[in-house]
Amino acid sequence: MGDYLQLGHMELVPPAERESAVRSYLPHHPVFKQDGSGNIRVVFNASQLDENGVSFNYYLHTGPKLQEDIVIILIRWSFFQFVFTCDIVKMFRQFRVHPDDADWQRIFWRPDVESPVEVYRLTTVTYGTACAPFLACCSLRTTSITAKSRVAPIKVISLPKLELCGAVLLARLVVVLAWLQGHPSKWKTFIANRVSEISSSLPSAVWKHVRSADNPADLATRGETPKSLRESSLWWTGPRWLRKKETEWPNAMEEEFTTDIEAKKAEICLGFSTVHHPNFAEWCLKFSSVDKVIRILAYIHRWRANAKLDRAECRTTWLTAAELAWGKRTLLRIVQQEAFGSESESLNSKNTVSNASCLRRLLPFVDQDGIIRVGGRLQNSYLSEAEKHPVILPSKHHVTDLLIWKAHLTSLHGGPSLVQSQLSRQYWILRGRNFIRGVVRRCVKCARHRAATHTQQMAPLPAARTRPARPFSFTGVDYAGPFLIKSSPGRGQKSYKGYVAVFVCMVVKAVHLEVVSDYISTAFLAAFRRFVARRRLCKVLYSDNGTTFRGADTELRRLFDATSSLSQQVAAEVAKDGVEWTYIPPRAPNFGGLWEANVKGFISPSACYWRKEADIRGVDHRNSTNRGMLKLEAAESA
Repeated sequence: MGDYLQLGHMELVPPAERESAVRSYLPHHPVFKQDGSGNIRVVFNASQLDENGVSFNYYLHTGPKLQEDIVIILIRWSFFQFVFTCDIVKMFRQFRVHPDDADWQRIFWRPDVESPVEVYRLTTVTYGTACAPFLACCSLRTTSITAKSRVAPIKVISLPKLELCGAVLLARLVVVLAWLQGHPSKWKTFIANRVSEISSSLPSAVWKHVRSADNPADLATRGETPKSLRESSLWWTGPRWLRKKETEWPNAMEEEFTTDIEAKKAEICLGFSTVHHPNFAEWCLKFSSVDKVIRILAYIHRWRANAKLDRAECRTTWLTAAELAWGKRTLLRIVQQEAFGSESESLNSKNTVSNASCLRRLLPFVDQDGIIRVGGRLQNSYLSEAEKHPVILPSKHHVTDLLIWKAHLTSLHGGPSLVQSQLSRQYWILRGRNFIRGVVRRCVKCARHRAATHTQQMAPLPAARTRPARPFSFTGVDYAGPFLIKSSPGRGQKSYKGYVAVFVCMVVKAVHLEVVSDYISTAFLAAFRRFVARRRLCKVLYSDNGTTFRGADTELRRLFDATSSLSQQVAAEVAKDGVEWTYIPPRAPNFGGLWEANVKGFISPSACYWRKEADIRGVDHRNSTNRGMLKLEAAESA
């Protein structure tokens, strides 16, 4: 603590100032090093809570982080072979606090136990306070920037050249001051962005110019000796006027600087003309939205209105509905003036158009807004005025194209009829049907949706499907089920699993159904015998391959598996009657689409049937499917 007094980092508070209203006392304690050196470090605890549970650091702002990221420092170090580091002795104590704030850093201390306790205040940045790192780094960075200068090189250079370098540096500083004193809108983008950032970060900062004679940084460029630099008060304490009140600073610092470097070229508005440009149609070609054209015209109307008002009464917010309506009316008048100029003059002067005009049959008239509308005979209807008298528009105009495109998007890419119906509520487009159709056909999204999808070309039908033959000569068979079947009605009857064999004629698509009680070969052969008894023997019998039954019952899969003993036994048995059993290719269910469709039509949501009800259902399904087949059988019998 004696070092604090000796170095001027702490001072005794006079008795007259000890009872000031602004004061705070920091607790402190020593920390002894255990290396035997006897050095003691003082620690000030600004986080100690008072009787209200609040510390001194609670009221302090820590400030933003000014140190560089350690990762960036390590990466930068890897670029060089040798790296030098340094440390600032007592860095926090190298920066003084303002005298008005020193009483917030009071302490109690006495040099020995026999001396009375005195009140001291710390006059430098105190390590332990929340804002100490920010204050020290900020002051150090400011000092570095202020002291940065270009020293004389080792190589001998004439004095005029050195002075010229100093003049160049001064000229650059003057230009920077001119940029900072000017508004960001005066400069180009690069300068404007940085001036705006500086003004936003330091809104209350005032940039002033210091003469070279009062600038400590200029001492290094003049070649000062160590002795003269040690004795220079300008280098150590700055100019004398800096310790005075700001009102007593030199007037030369208030000088304003101007420059044209990086300045924007002034855009001078000479006036406003209400005469429409003859190339308005070409101007409209720049836009792909009619709403944008209307908004531009509305802003022009606002500018004209604001030019007649005081600054406080000018409107600068969003566009109102009235302004947008004015822009729309102006756009329609300009389009009609370009397309129907002679008709407009004739209607304004004679209230009619010539017989050769394309508007003759529409009985046109000019409304109170100067817009040409359809006359017609709907004056007494309950329609709106826009529907009674739509605005007449030419077909070959870009604005009309934009209106059609807007209606097409509003109707969710509607067709030509829907777009024309929506437009006819406000506009009458000459030869509009073909023009609307052409605009809709140019829509890329609609063209993609209208594109025809490619379909797979079907292979030729098999001979059994195309050549005349007796019904059921070529038959496909498949199983439907399983179903829960009861042998007789009534309570307590046990249900068991059963199937329905579906026989489909490959020639006339007739259907024959048989109930099968089990998946064994004898049950299927019994159903096959019943089928033959009614429909006669088949020449060829087609069935699914076992691998095509995806998700089907395992029993059915085993029944129609070409490699199973059951399937081989059934095939051998029916071969005795001259019937050839053929399997469709593996993993090709489309080959059995004919019987798969009939299986789908037979299955019902109910899973439980009576034996008799299943037979009746099978007969009904056969009767509804075989009507055409019965006529064919009757014809053959005759």
